[in-house]
Amino acid sequence: MPQVSIVIPVFNEEACLPSLFEALTGFLEDFDRTVEVVLVDDGSTDSSLQIMAGEVRTRSGFRVVALRANMGQT
Repeated sequence: MPQVSIVIPVFNEEACLPSLFEALTGFLEDFDRTVEVVLVDDGSTDSSLQIMAGEVRTRSGFRVVALRANMGQT
């Protein structure tokens, strides 16, 4: 059971995702708690979902939730 959950909404962020994963990796290496990272794709029409799916295959504690349509970040 993770001690901390980080939930990140994503909507058409393909250009930003590589730097997001890089920043998260650096942060989590030094974090002293058990963490889960949940990336919520909010109906992206670009390749955000495919990029996230590829990244989480090689990372433990990461998962993707894909919404069928854009629901808004709230």
